[in-house]
Amino acid sequence: MNRRDDIAAALAAVKSKIPSEKTLIVVTKTFPLSDIEILYQLGERN
Repeated sequence: MNRRDDIAAALAAVKSKIPSEKTLIVVTKTFPLSDIEILYQLGERN
């Protein structure tokens, strides 16, 4: 698996655990810009 696949899988796992009426806020304080770019490509805007 590459980093994009890892992040996509983790994001999907988290999203499957929260109710759809809740908004997921992704916190990237200690993560590299490349991870933030991947999240953006995956559609995360919050």
